[in-house]
Amino acid sequence: MDRDDRGWNGDRQSADGRGEDPPVFHPLGRAGLYLGLFLLLQLLIGVPALLLWLALTGTRPDVVATGEIPIGAVLVVYASLVPVMVPATVVFLRRLDRRPLASIGARLPWSGAPGALREAAFGAGGAVALLLVWLAVAALGAELSFGGLSESFLSEHAWLPGGRPGPFGGAVALAFYCLGFLIQGGLEEWVFRGYIYRAFRERWSWATSASATALGFALLHGPNPGVETVGLVNTFLLGIVMAAVVEGTGTLWAAVAAHGIWNFVMANVLALPVSGAKVWALFSFELEGPAWVTGGAYGPEGSWLLTGLVVVVLVALARWVDRTA
Repeated sequence: MDRDDRGWNGDRQSADGRGEDPPVFHPLGRAGLYLGLFLLLQLLIGVPALLLWLALTGTRPDVVATGEIPIGAVLVVYASLVPVMVPATVVFLRRLDRRPLASIGARLPWSGAPGALREAAFGAGGAVALLLVWLAVAALGAELSFGGLSESFLSEHAWLPGGRPGPFGGAVALAFYCLGFLIQGGLEEWVFRGYIYRAFRERWSWATSASATALGFALLHGPNPGVETVGLVNTFLLGIVMAAVVEGTGTLWAAVAAHGIWNFVMANVLALPVSGAKVWALFSFELEGPAWVTGGAYGPEGSWLLTGLVVVVLVALARWVDRTA
């Protein structure tokens, strides 16, 4: 599949192949407006959704001030943003960028886009493989203990987010988090590797565009609890990896699946911290050792060992993207 077939052609064409008017504003201006809208909606929609979730689950509102917001609440906040961000993106693309929605790689699997499901499987599989390789190497320099299925999952009424008992055991909680992380990761990819990355690609190379979007992505994670330099470095590098995947496949779905499954497997399968927070998990895992290996309380993303592995992956992806250019 060449670049024109995937919609990454340099010419400005509409969905039916006809030329369109030039975009409004510089790409930096459009990206800034779009990112500003995303942040504004987190206040206007996300905060009320967060407070409602806290009230329904009986969680004290003061957790917002302490920064100890439950991951389940964060996932609900992201889900509340999707019904607004998607149509807002369409408006931005039509009015300012003068491009169709498909130009950011957001083709529906049934719309004739070749290999959308295959690309999603590629992204998910790659994320799981990287995480398992990191875990295997980390276990050489740390103490890994595996306690089997967690007591929460095996209990007759596993606790759902917020302390609500679930009638179907841990399967309900597992499904909730899997869907939630796919939505959360998907929205972040939609914003950064979708609209913003594609706007930058009008003027700059994929490497420059990837680095610029990855920098904004890393800064967005700056307020995370317990974040340190290594966490921001890894977030930045993983952002470039996601952009390379989008550039190489021509769709968002590989990046969406990789992002969501990475968080889900790390948090809810392996019981490892995600950006400094732990949550309900399928298995009981403990990884104890030097912070540069394990990532400490921040999780794998706070590990310098992961940095080395991501650099290797990034070099391979960069060569792949250059070959498909």
